[in-house]
Amino acid sequence: MIKNIFFLLTIILLGCSTPQQDFSVNYHPQKFKINLQETSQVKTEKGLKINFNEEVIERIYGLTKTYSIEVQVYEFYTIEDFVFNNLETITTDGELLESAGMFKIDLFYEDDFKIDLKNAKGISLEIPSGFFDRQVYNYKIFEGEVTEEGLRWESPVELDIPNTFQDTVYSLDSLGNEQDLSIATINTHEGHSSPHVLDFYTHELKNLEWVNIDRYLELGDEALADVHFRCESQNEILSIGVIIPGAKSYIECYQMIHDKNNFISNIKLPKGENINIVGLAHDGENYFLAREEAFVGKTDLVELDFEKVPKEEIMKKFRGK
Repeated sequence: MIKNIFFLLTIILLGCSTPQQDFSVNYHPQKFKINLQETSQVKTEKGLKINFNEEVIERIYGLTKTYSIEVQVYEFYTIEDFVFNNLETITTDGELLESAGMFKIDLFYEDDFKIDLKNAKGISLEIPSGFFDRQVYNYKIFEGEVTEEGLRWESPVELDIPNTFQDTVYSLDSLGNEQDLSIATINTHEGHSSPHVLDFYTHELKNLEWVNIDRYLELGDEALADVHFRCESQNEILSIGVIIPGAKSYIECYQMIHDKNNFISNIKLPKGENINIVGLAHDGENYFLAREEAFVGKTDLVELDFEKVPKEEIMKKFRGK
């Protein structure tokens, strides 16, 4: 696990325009107009459930004098989501994370007046087990903090796993490979055990802020090195960052000058680690993507060459297809 990743503070813009450091989201939220007297749950396209108990419903009514509200939900689950929206998987202490999903919930009433709850006590999440792989118990819930560097994650808490569930069970497929069915053992009223599909994990919100389902990313060697790259583009650079193959982890590179066209990232990673450096640019109409593989501490310089790519093809390029 990496504990000592740090950021260089000096940023010089020359030769290649740097990505915007101001945190912004390009994604439009899902919107649900509900009457809290008739329904107390919202379910998103991805299956995330948002529950309101009676206490928070009355608090909302006390602030708004109406039970009719709009719930706006931002959901991000893929590397593509992270890159397009500058969502990094890194803590305020510089530790790398792997995300199973990020989301944010906002409440509005009437003409887009935001409901300013001092805390979200009484709002809970039900998180589908399908968001996770078989090592679900390594994941924690992190809160988001918008900093000068961007969105950072902090205050991890354990996932709330129902007490009735005793163990996770795996089975073998027809080829003999282990298969995670997300099956758990639950105690029945008769005192016997029976198989039960573990559908959701729950989480009580503290505040209506960013939430991230993460686990710490283990990369091995603690000997760290810089990542050097060359970047030339006439278009607006939306982001340049590092993707760890096989993990849903994204870390932006805010650049400092090394010489005329060569740049050194402010991210230090374990020597020998296989990474992908990805650049995304836009000319107002078309997207341009650069993706190059590198080995930290072994690849002397990475050349980032941009090519025009249809937006729907970008994810394939991220995966090296």
